[in-house]
Amino acid sequence: MDDKAVREIRDNQQLTEHIAAPGPYFLKTKQGPDARGAIRLHCPPPDRPHR
Repeated sequence: MDDKAVREIRDNQQLTEHIAAPGPYFLKTKQGPDARGAIRLHCPPPDRPHR
């Protein structure tokens, strides 16, 4: 988003509703744990954020 969009967010009802109603993200593991037990997660692509 550009600065103008952020400043005028109250004037944009659709954007305000979209931000206020985030959906769940289902993250998948990219690989198993390393020696420390840390795992890497795969984030969903932007075109399918809620699947």
